[in-house]
Amino acid sequence: MTLAGSSAGRRRRRDRVGIIAALPEIVLLRIAQILSLGSLTLGTVMATGCSGSDSVEIPDETGEDDLVHRARAHWIYDGPLPALEDANVTVSLRGHTARLTGYSAGDVDISQLPHARKSKAGKRTRIDLVYPIATGEKASYNSEPGRHPFVGARPYYPDADVVNEFGTNFVLWGGFPFLNYDGGIALHGPISVGGSSGREVFYLRRGHVSHGCNRMLGEHVTELTHVLGVSMRKIYEQRQAYDLPASPYVEVLAGYDKLDEQYVDVDYPTDATDPGKIRPAHALGTTNVAMFGSWVASEFPDGSDLPADMKWEGGESGNIYVFAEHVRRGWVCSIPEASLELVSTWARSRPRGEIPKGFCAKKKCVLGALRKDKNVMVACGI
Repeated sequence: MTLAGSSAGRRRRRDRVGIIAALPEIVLLRIAQILSLGSLTLGTVMATGCSGSDSVEIPDETGEDDLVHRARAHWIYDGPLPALEDANVTVSLRGHTARLTGYSAGDVDISQLPHARKSKAGKRTRIDLVYPIATGEKASYNSEPGRHPFVGARPYYPDADVVNEFGTNFVLWGGFPFLNYDGGIALHGPISVGGSSGREVFYLRRGHVSHGCNRMLGEHVTELTHVLGVSMRKIYEQRQAYDLPASPYVEVLAGYDKLDEQYVDVDYPTDATDPGKIRPAHALGTTNVAMFGSWVASEFPDGSDLPADMKWEGGESGNIYVFAEHVRRGWVCSIPEASLELVSTWARSRPRGEIPKGFCAKKKCVLGALRKDKNVMVACGI
């Protein structure tokens, strides 16, 4: 992924939309245009090959130019989760977690979802999903505790110049969704960059590092947007705001989130400077913790879009967090900006105007077929 940017603003009521998190990080972003999928990983592995008698292939997208181009890519969710009913989000400022709670009329298979738990809620199935996040460098930067409605979703937010109190700066938003709540505060992709395989890629620094926004992995905010009811299998206009269905809200907690009387945590590294201030088991000296697993995505088969393994606290086991061990293939993938019109036209011809399930696994074949004006179903079996 290639996300960047965090809203800034020293006061809660100041308009923070489009404001960067920290100038030093933006400088890094400018230097590191070797970008990759943003959040440390995003995406899905492309294509395991095409089926059919008229298969079409395009070259592997593994060069530095392809990484840079992802700064303006549109991201697609192709994972197992559907949109959920009555979905809302709980943000813990102390625990650095975001928990989505939603409901399904039928059963949902969560066997492949390390970050999910389900329970019965009357005739429906309740699903809880937990993601790691960042919070304000200073407490005064954060949203005030309480309930705040989402004020819009920007499903496709590519890089752009932003003008703010620091001047004009180019921010690599990476194309990932930007979910506003409480004025300019938002849930969005990461901004910190780190080295991996000789390249600079984005990763989520889980700690007190932003100016109020809740940074997430790019793949996570893509999934979150989809589950909240904004289909991430459609193509959207750049930076256009769309309403979220059913008026969901964000409940901001100053302390730790709790689920079934247990403190909520997620197996993802915390900033080395203050792990004891983040993890409930450390801060409270208790083992009464609901520890959720985590996942990341990688769009390159060689994992070159993953960041270096973190030497920070590794979460549940206390070991170093090895990103390759948490990869989920085929859940998220990018569409290059140059191919968006082709894909959008194709999607509009399909039911509900959506890209079909299985696209990410056959992305190379589909894009090749569309560019050659071939029948996608015949060429790729999708």
